[in-house]
Amino acid sequence: MTLAFDSLLYCLENICAETAQNPIYTRQYNNYIETFRKSMSQYSYKDEINKYLNLIMDEINPYLKRNLPVDYKKLDESIIRHLPFIIHNHPFPSLVMPLEILNEGVRDTTNLYKNVASAAVLLPVKIDYLYDAASHLDIDSFKNGLVCILRYFDQINLKTTVRLHILVKSSEQRNNIKNALKDKPIQLDFIEDWSAIESLLMNENQMTLYDSSTSLFSSKKEEVSWINSLKNHNIAVFEYSPATQSFNVDDGCEYLKYNIYHPKLTIKEMLSFNGLVGMEYHTPRLERYYKKLWEIYTGDNSGSDKIDKKMKKLFQNGWKPVNI
Repeated sequence: MTLAFDSLLYCLENICAETAQNPIYTRQYNNYIETFRKSMSQYSYKDEINKYLNLIMDEINPYLKRNLPVDYKKLDESIIRHLPFIIHNHPFPSLVMPLEILNEGVRDTTNLYKNVASAAVLLPVKIDYLYDAASHLDIDSFKNGLVCILRYFDQINLKTTVRLHILVKSSEQRNNIKNALKDKPIQLDFIEDWSAIESLLMNENQMTLYDSSTSLFSSKKEEVSWINSLKNHNIAVFEYSPATQSFNVDDGCEYLKYNIYHPKLTIKEMLSFNGLVGMEYHTPRLERYYKKLWEIYTGDNSGSDKIDKKMKKLFQNGWKPVNI
């Protein structure tokens, strides 16, 4: 709790001070508050501390508003510009897309993120992933990829039902997949051909969007034929680019071009996609020394050659060796 409190205190100092860092720490304020609340959840006197914390939050509000002024004219303009998307965002009932996971333990954050990028924007109630295990299946990569995807949904607090439709070639493969995912919150549907998916996509009781950002077939010819077939059945197909945070859309989902949400991957989420769960990526206890550390790193440390005893102690306790 001491570390979390020191970090929060340092954040509050920067929010109240008249420095260029005000907006930065103001945006991080809620994270520091939540981290501190979690750190004291195990203590019996947490309610008493929370009472005083609420008083502090009331006092700090004027500084938050000062550091992040709102231009209401621009806000009104943004609402009008994105009105088509706002009207249709209710939220989206169903999203269907191929699951694309590299095999043989290849670690590729960008590739894996494509499986969740549009979901982070559309916040669908249900996601149906399509996966061709009959053509290629590395069970370890498959399981680890799905674990990263589910962990990301949990991190962004996306409450969605995940269903996985898997094309398998044998009962042995089916059993291997069941065993690998038996404790995961995923509904499994094993199929013998992709025609079973057509009824899912053409269900008149739901509005389904198909994300073609990932590929179902390794052959480009087969993929194009599949997408054209969907369009011929009036299925709304789109492609989302995380890099530009924009939608390339077809008839039936033009409103996606007016998307108002632009989620970004945090460092914690990026590490999570690479399987580096629990890695210490941020050390608030050293924040007061970031500038001095940077000067030492760049060689511009004239006048600050000496590192005081307190800094040495923090360095000893602040870093942990990590094998990547």
